[in-house]
Amino acid sequence: MLRIEQLQVHYQTDRGLFEAVKSLDLEIVEGEFCTFLGPSGCGKTTTLRCIAGLEEPTRGRISINGSDVFNSAAGVNVPTHKRDLGMVFQSYAIWPHMTVHENVAFPLENGKLSRQQIREEVTRALKMVGLGDFAERSATQLSGGQQQRVALARAIVRNGKLLLLDEPLSNLDAKLREQMRQELRELQRTLKTTTIFVTHDQDEALAMSDRVVVMNKGEVIEQGTPLDLYQRPRHLFTARFIGKADVMPCTFISAADGIARVSTPLGEVFSSDPHQLAERAGYVMIRPESVDIHDKDAQGPNSVKARVKSRVFVGEKFEYEFATEAGVTVSAVAPSHMDLATGSEVALQFQPERCVLMERDA
Repeated sequence: MLRIEQLQVHYQTDRGLFEAVKSLDLEIVEGEFCTFLGPSGCGKTTTLRCIAGLEEPTRGRISINGSDVFNSAAGVNVPTHKRDLGMVFQSYAIWPHMTVHENVAFPLENGKLSRQQIREEVTRALKMVGLGDFAERSATQLSGGQQQRVALARAIVRNGKLLLLDEPLSNLDAKLREQMRQELRELQRTLKTTTIFVTHDQDEALAMSDRVVVMNKGEVIEQGTPLDLYQRPRHLFTARFIGKADVMPCTFISAADGIARVSTPLGEVFSSDPHQLAERAGYVMIRPESVDIHDKDAQGPNSVKARVKSRVFVGEKFEYEFATEAGVTVSAVAPSHMDLATGSEVALQFQPERCVLMERDA
């Protein structure tokens, strides 16, 4: 559905040339919910605006459904209103002097539809976002969540091939944000519209996406399913940006049957090597939920002696930090009924399949 080739966006600043996007290549298939995830300034919104036609790239090629909408070599730059897409902005961009119906109908006003057809399409879109009874209400009388739904209805009313969402949930409170991300995902599955979602919120990316594209400093670091990127990241940046993780430098020793033996500050550790890095491995990652807490006398592969250094109670669980005999601090989580006092002696164990090797040069 969408193909991006060698996309570059450069800005001239008083400090010289700034590369907002560096030679980006990406393909997104029809019906996919793809999220651009990364910190502020990583190039995700700039890339989205280039797809929408709101920003002109320095060079490269963008095609939607097989047709070029931008091609620097051929001099092609199709204007936004001819790109057959809908977009929801972070600010929603709801016009306060219009009713809900007028806001949603706006993208259809200059088309070939009759007034009756426009009303039918607007009614359909409003029902899909749960605002069927709000058509004649003034936009100034809407809550933040309702404005977000109006913006979404306006984006889908044209039945475009692409739906572009630029951090549309960032202005909502935490509870409404969680509700809306579920509703948005269900709507996308119903419409089967190819969707690109931009966020810096890792929870949103993991909860909503078919595929996540992790970006930093204008480049794609890696991409994959939410489960793969969380459990089996290839790069250091991904492991640290998505979720919590303890990451230690390591040196490869040997491997057999998919399990590698590496040297770490904790001592020798047996670790999975899903990317078959072998000698190219430079780090081993352990998620807090992958640490098993046992009685202090327990033994086994990847076991280390430790003491409770600190703990935080967060309702359904405790978040612990342990000081190991090797001088390395290890994080772990445990159910709230496992109440360990500070200073308690334990044995920590890391199952080899949950210790993941990552690239040396990440």
